[in-house]
Amino acid sequence: MFKLGRFARQIGEISETRDSFTVASGVQASVHDDGVVLLHIPTGKVFQANHTGARIWQHLSSGMQPGVIATEISRHYGVPQDLATRDIASFLTALEQHGFVTRTGRFQS
Repeated sequence: MFKLGRFARQIGEISETRDSFTVASGVQASVHDDGVVLLHIPTGKVFQANHTGARIWQHLSSGMQPGVIATEISRHYGVPQDLATRDIASFLTALEQHGFVTRTGRFQS
């Protein structure tokens, strides 16, 4: 099981959250009071994140772009936009590395 509490600090190749992502095929999510648990059915991998990760996951799975998610997280939690952007980039990179999301390209701002 992969856990991501207060997001890892290694930033991937996401450029200013302009990359777009989609939920990978075969991923099921269970959102609960403590966060979210993701299951990649084809591989059996499990990924667990806290309530902030659950919020990001819900926005991402509804089609929201990472930059918009960063703005919402910044407002909701009262953190600087650049911190929210870096943390979301790190979270998405971890999800991508473990096969839970797929980078689908770039969107124009």
